[in-house]
Amino acid sequence: MMKYYHDYVWLLAAAIIVYNNNQNVLVVVDATSRFPPFSQQCRDDAGPPFGDDESGRLYHDGSAAIPMLKDDGECATPLREACTTRGNAKTAYLEGPLQCNGNGWYCRILVDENWPPQNLIGDLNFGYCNKTEAIEDSGYDRSGHCHGSSDDSTYYWWLRDHWFRQYNGRLRCCCNWNRGPDALASGRLVNRCDYRRLVTPTENVEDCRDANEDNNLSYEGGCNSEFTRFQLDAELPENDEHCWEVLKFGDAGNEDDDEDENEDSSDNDSEEDEESDEERGKESDEERDEESEEDEGQDRFTGNMVKMCMFYGIPSGHARSDPIINQSCASDHVHTFYGPQNFHPNTSNEDLRNTPPSSSTSPFEENQSLYWHPSIYQIDDSTSTRTHTRLNGLDTSPYYR
Repeated sequence: MMKYYHDYVWLLAAAIIVYNNNQNVLVVVDATSRFPPFSQQCRDDAGPPFGDDESGRLYHDGSAAIPMLKDDGECATPLREACTTRGNAKTAYLEGPLQCNGNGWYCRILVDENWPPQNLIGDLNFGYCNKTEAIEDSGYDRSGHCHGSSDDSTYYWWLRDHWFRQYNGRLRCCCNWNRGPDALASGRLVNRCDYRRLVTPTENVEDCRDANEDNNLSYEGGCNSEFTRFQLDAELPENDEHCWEVLKFGDAGNEDDDEDENEDSSDNDSEEDEESDEERGKESDEERDEESEEDEGQDRFTGNMVKMCMFYGIPSGHARSDPIINQSCASDHVHTFYGPQNFHPNTSNEDLRNTPPSSSTSPFEENQSLYWHPSIYQIDDSTSTRTHTRLNGLDTSPYYR
């Protein structure tokens, strides 16, 4: 049985030579083999099973994610080779492989004002070390979500997991977890950061519950006072040569492009089929119009609710705000909003009309209405500590009377 070890990877002709520093093992792997070469997906990882992925289809196909290239149009240095071998920048940025010289990596997911955060806000876990709150409290965690690893190969698996967890936002990643220039574990950048452990090829992946937790390898050292003395409220130093970014990171729900599925449809339909389809379409339209007129007539007099066929696959956010009830204070409970990402208590009709479509979850650009309902939580009493988990991804459609 062939074993795969990984820290440094070179592409040579038709083979990949893989070398691991710690175990001094050198093996040759066929370059045509699937990337990544083996699964590190644990039971609690989000998303579909890696083994069920369709050949030639990637988990992020059709997504809105945008890899940020350098000013000269080139890929970020740690991903430059991946941009060549993987075929395009988007695949390289969202999968790798990284060239971090075996120093590991770390990523932060930050709120992106142009991309609904979905489940990100509920799991913020770090504070920046130029903020008084993070310096004084190592548990301060309102700056974003941070995760990293000392092993470069774990990058794909952490990204895939958090993509499907819908921790949506702006992704900023850098090389150097605990060694190398400006290493995260030096305590200069963040007060804490979770760790993704390596699942080795000799492990039975079925026995791995969660590679993101329970490994005692997270950075919990707080902000280093050697740096905080002079960087409070100042810009944090971070070498862009070691970093890269992706905008609109994360699964948007049911908004994937289905164009690829339609490309294979036949262009050789007979004239008879086209005519019959056209006739059926006309008949269906006429029937729907008649039914609609009847329904409208009935509803006009009975006061029944009229449903709009306008499903919102994702919310635009959650907040203690109710712009109808109170325009100056927070509401008594949390609401889930759909439509423009403007749901401050004093949001006006003009604010909604001026919201660009890119900052709205409405399925129709013309509709800039804002809808909301009390957020729905699932209560878990199975342990001594009661937990409340907000339910997301609800099929939601407005009704009008």
